[in-house]
Amino acid sequence: DKCLQLVPLFTPVAKLNDGTQYMHVQDAVYAVQGENNIITMLSDSEEYISIAEGKEAVLDLNGFKLSNPMTNNGSVITVRGSLTLRDNGTGKTGKVTGGNAEKGGGVNIATGGSFTMEGGTLVKNNAINGGGVYNEGSFTMTGGSITGNIADVSGGGVYQAGTMTVSGSGTVSGNTLKSGSEKNPVPLGTGPYLFLTDSQGACLMRNADWWQSGPALVEYPEISITDAESTPDI
Repeated sequence: DKCLQLVPLFTPVAKLNDGTQYMHVQDAVYAVQGENNIITMLSDSEEYISIAEGKEAVLDLNGFKLSNPMTNNGSVITVRGSLTLRDNGTGKTGKVTGGNAEKGGGVNIATGGSFTMEGGTLVKNNAINGGGVYNEGSFTMTGGSITGNIADVSGGGVYQAGTMTVSGSGTVSGNTLKSGSEKNPVPLGTGPYLFLTDSQGACLMRNADWWQSGPALVEYPEISITDAESTPDI
Protein backbone atom coordinates (compact mmCIF):
# COMPACT_ATOMS: atom_id res chain seq x y z
CA ASP A 1 0.00 0.00 0.00
CA LYS A 2 1.27 3.43 -0.94
CA CYS A 3 0.18 6.64 0.67
CA LEU A 4 -0.38 9.67 -1.48
CA GLN A 5 1.75 12.63 -0.54
CA LEU A 6 -0.20 15.85 -0.33
CA VAL A 7 1.53 18.71 -2.14
CA PRO A 8 0.57 22.27 -1.20
CA LEU A 9 -1.06 24.20 -4.02
CA PHE A 10 1.07 27.26 -3.34
CA THR A 11 3.83 28.50 -1.13
CA PRO A 12 2.65 31.46 0.94
CA VAL A 13 4.81 34.56 0.77
CA ALA A 14 2.98 36.69 3.35
CA LYS A 15 0.53 36.54 6.23
CA LEU A 16 -1.64 38.97 8.16
CA ASN A 17 -1.60 39.20 11.94
CA ASP A 18 -4.76 37.06 12.09
CA GLY A 19 -2.66 34.20 10.65
CA THR A 20 -4.21 34.14 7.17
CA GLN A 21 -1.57 33.36 4.54
CA TYR A 22 -1.37 34.72 1.01
CA MET A 23 0.29 33.79 -2.24
CA HIS A 24 1.23 37.40 -2.96
CA VAL A 25 2.05 40.36 -0.75
CA GLN A 26 -0.44 42.43 -2.74
CA ASP A 27 -3.20 39.94 -1.88
CA ALA A 28 -2.45 40.57 1.79
CA VAL A 29 -2.58 44.32 1.15
CA TYR A 30 -6.04 43.95 -0.37
CA ALA A 31 -7.17 42.00 2.71
CA VAL A 32 -5.92 44.56 5.25
CA GLN A 33 -8.78 45.84 7.39
CA GLY A 34 -8.77 47.74 10.67
CA GLU A 35 -6.28 46.36 13.21
CA ASN A 36 -5.66 43.30 11.03
CA ASN A 37 -3.12 45.32 9.08
CA ILE A 38 0.33 43.88 9.80
CA ILE A 39 1.73 42.00 6.79
CA THR A 40 4.67 39.72 7.53
CA MET A 41 6.65 38.29 4.63
CA LEU A 42 7.32 34.53 4.76
CA SER A 43 9.63 34.28 1.75
CA ASP A 44 11.17 36.37 -1.03
CA SER A 45 8.68 37.71 -3.55
CA GLU A 46 8.99 39.28 -7.00
CA GLU A 47 6.06 41.68 -7.39
CA TYR A 48 4.99 45.29 -7.32
CA ILE A 49 2.74 46.38 -4.49
CA SER A 50 0.48 49.41 -4.23
CA ILE A 51 -1.13 50.87 -1.11
CA ALA A 52 -4.40 52.44 -2.21
CA GLU A 53 -5.75 55.75 -0.96
CA GLY A 54 -7.47 55.22 2.40
CA LYS A 55 -5.60 51.96 3.12
CA GLU A 56 -3.31 51.75 6.17
CA ALA A 57 -0.82 48.88 6.33
CA VAL A 58 2.40 47.75 8.00
CA LEU A 59 4.84 45.63 5.98
CA ASP A 60 7.40 43.59 7.91
CA LEU A 61 10.04 42.36 5.47
CA ASN A 62 11.02 39.77 8.11
CA GLY A 63 14.47 39.36 6.55
CA PHE A 64 13.13 38.68 3.05
CA LYS A 65 13.39 40.45 -0.29
CA LEU A 66 10.65 42.28 -2.17
CA SER A 67 11.86 42.88 -5.70
CA ASN A 68 10.84 44.11 -9.13
CA PRO A 69 9.49 41.19 -11.22
CA MET A 70 10.55 42.82 -14.50
CA THR A 71 13.68 44.47 -15.80
CA ASN A 72 12.62 48.05 -16.36
CA ASN A 73 9.06 48.86 -15.35
CA GLY A 74 7.78 50.49 -12.20
CA SER A 75 8.41 51.26 -8.55
CA VAL A 76 8.55 48.24 -6.26
CA ILE A 77 6.20 50.01 -3.81
CA THR A 78 3.70 52.76 -4.60
CA VAL A 79 2.09 54.51 -1.65
CA ARG A 80 -1.15 56.45 -2.06
CA GLY A 81 -2.48 55.55 1.39
CA SER A 82 -0.33 54.87 4.46
CA LEU A 83 2.48 52.32 4.77
CA THR A 84 4.98 51.56 7.52
CA LEU A 85 8.01 49.48 6.50
CA ARG A 86 9.95 47.48 9.08
CA ASP A 87 12.23 44.46 9.27
CA ASN A 88 11.98 42.21 12.31
CA GLY A 89 13.83 39.33 10.69
CA THR A 90 16.94 37.75 12.16
CA GLY A 91 19.97 39.63 10.88
CA LYS A 92 17.81 42.49 9.56
CA THR A 93 18.44 41.44 5.95
CA GLY A 94 15.09 42.51 4.51
CA LYS A 95 15.29 44.68 1.42
CA VAL A 96 13.33 46.34 -1.35
CA THR A 97 15.28 46.12 -4.58
CA GLY A 98 15.30 46.03 -8.37
CA GLY A 99 12.87 48.87 -9.05
CA ASN A 100 13.29 50.87 -12.24
CA ALA A 101 10.87 53.74 -12.72
CA GLU A 102 10.41 57.36 -13.72
CA LYS A 103 9.71 58.30 -10.09
CA GLY A 104 11.05 56.34 -7.14
CA GLY A 105 12.59 53.04 -8.11
CA GLY A 106 12.18 51.62 -4.62
CA VAL A 107 9.24 53.61 -3.23
CA ASN A 108 7.03 56.19 -4.93
CA ILE A 109 5.05 58.26 -2.40
CA ALA A 110 2.20 59.97 -4.22
CA THR A 111 0.58 63.24 -3.19
CA GLY A 112 -1.48 62.49 -0.08
CA GLY A 113 0.45 59.28 0.62
CA SER A 114 2.32 58.62 3.87
CA PHE A 115 5.38 56.36 4.19
CA THR A 116 7.19 55.59 7.45
CA MET A 117 10.45 53.67 7.25
CA GLU A 118 11.36 51.98 10.54
CA GLY A 119 13.65 49.32 9.08
CA GLY A 120 14.70 47.42 6.00
CA THR A 121 17.00 48.50 3.19
CA LEU A 122 16.14 50.16 -0.11
CA VAL A 123 19.00 49.07 -2.34
CA LYS A 124 19.89 48.76 -6.04
CA ASN A 125 16.86 50.62 -7.34
CA ASN A 126 16.92 53.00 -10.31
CA ALA A 127 14.78 55.93 -11.43
CA ILE A 128 14.96 59.10 -13.47
CA ASN A 129 14.37 60.99 -10.20
CA GLY A 130 14.62 59.42 -6.75
CA GLY A 131 16.47 56.14 -7.17
CA GLY A 132 15.49 55.00 -3.68
CA VAL A 133 12.47 57.17 -2.88
CA TYR A 134 10.43 59.78 -4.72
CA ASN A 135 8.37 61.74 -2.21
CA GLU A 136 5.43 63.96 -3.09
CA GLY A 137 3.59 63.14 0.14
CA SER A 138 4.90 62.55 3.66
CA PHE A 139 8.05 60.54 4.39
CA THR A 140 9.20 59.75 7.94
CA MET A 141 12.44 57.82 8.35
CA THR A 142 13.33 56.51 11.83
CA GLY A 143 15.41 53.49 10.85
CA GLY A 144 16.68 51.35 8.01
CA SER A 145 18.89 52.50 5.17
CA ILE A 146 18.67 53.85 1.64
CA THR A 147 21.88 52.91 -0.14
CA GLY A 148 23.28 51.84 -3.48
CA ASN A 149 20.47 53.41 -5.54
CA ILE A 150 20.91 55.37 -8.77
CA ALA A 151 19.05 58.28 -10.38
CA ASP A 152 19.45 59.48 -13.94
CA VAL A 153 18.82 63.15 -13.08
CA SER A 154 18.29 63.97 -9.39
CA GLY A 155 18.17 62.30 -5.99
CA GLY A 156 20.07 59.05 -6.12
CA GLY A 157 18.71 58.25 -2.67
CA VAL A 158 15.73 60.57 -2.17
CA TYR A 159 13.94 63.06 -4.41
CA GLN A 160 12.12 65.27 -1.93
CA ALA A 161 9.06 67.18 -3.12
CA GLY A 162 6.79 66.68 -0.10
CA THR A 163 7.51 66.69 3.64
CA MET A 164 10.19 64.57 5.28
CA THR A 165 11.40 63.89 8.81
CA VAL A 166 14.57 61.90 9.56
CA SER A 167 15.39 60.77 13.10
CA GLY A 168 16.79 57.86 15.07
CA SER A 169 19.10 55.53 13.14
CA GLY A 170 17.86 56.14 9.60
CA THR A 171 20.67 56.58 7.07
CA VAL A 172 20.84 57.73 3.46
CA SER A 173 24.30 57.14 1.98
CA GLY A 174 26.22 55.65 -0.91
CA ASN A 175 23.68 56.60 -3.58
CA THR A 176 24.76 57.99 -6.94
CA LEU A 177 23.66 59.83 -10.02
CA LYS A 178 23.98 58.12 -13.38
CA SER A 179 27.37 59.72 -13.82
CA GLY A 180 28.53 57.41 -11.02
CA SER A 181 29.92 60.24 -8.91
CA GLU A 182 28.79 60.72 -5.31
CA LYS A 183 30.30 64.21 -5.55
CA ASN A 184 28.08 65.20 -8.45
CA PRO A 185 26.41 68.43 -7.26
CA VAL A 186 22.68 68.84 -7.71
CA PRO A 187 21.88 72.57 -8.08
CA LEU A 188 18.98 74.03 -6.10
CA GLY A 189 17.55 76.52 -8.54
CA THR A 190 19.78 79.60 -8.34
CA GLY A 191 20.81 78.87 -4.76
CA PRO A 192 23.52 76.78 -3.08
CA TYR A 193 24.12 73.08 -3.29
CA LEU A 194 22.41 71.11 -0.54
CA PHE A 195 24.07 69.29 2.34
CA LEU A 196 21.87 68.31 5.28
CA THR A 197 23.60 68.30 8.66
CA ASP A 198 22.73 67.49 12.24
CA SER A 199 23.10 69.95 15.11
CA GLN A 200 26.82 69.10 15.42
CA GLY A 201 27.41 69.86 11.75
CA ALA A 202 27.96 66.24 10.69
CA CYS A 203 26.94 65.58 7.10
CA LEU A 204 23.80 63.45 6.92
CA MET A 205 23.03 63.40 3.22
CA ARG A 206 25.14 64.36 0.25
CA ASN A 207 23.99 65.93 -3.00
CA ALA A 208 23.87 62.65 -4.86
CA ASP A 209 21.71 61.19 -2.08
CA TRP A 210 19.19 64.01 -1.97
CA TRP A 211 17.44 66.59 -4.08
CA GLN A 212 15.21 69.40 -2.83
CA SER A 213 13.73 71.99 -5.16
CA GLY A 214 14.01 75.67 -4.33
CA PRO A 215 16.76 78.19 -3.62
CA ALA A 216 17.63 77.48 0.02
CA LEU A 217 17.10 74.90 2.75
CA VAL A 218 15.96 77.50 5.27
CA GLU A 219 12.96 78.26 3.12
CA TYR A 220 11.69 74.71 3.64
CA PRO A 221 10.88 74.39 7.37
CA GLU A 222 8.80 71.26 6.70
CA ILE A 223 12.08 69.31 6.53
CA SER A 224 13.14 68.15 10.00
CA ILE A 225 16.49 66.47 10.67
CA THR A 226 17.06 65.27 14.25
CA ASP A 227 19.92 63.13 15.50
CA ALA A 228 20.12 60.94 12.40
CA GLU A 229 23.23 58.81 12.01
CA SER A 230 25.82 60.78 10.09
CA THR A 231 27.82 59.66 7.08
CA PRO A 232 31.12 61.13 5.89
CA ASP A 233 31.11 63.77 3.16
CA ILE A 234 33.15 62.29 0.30
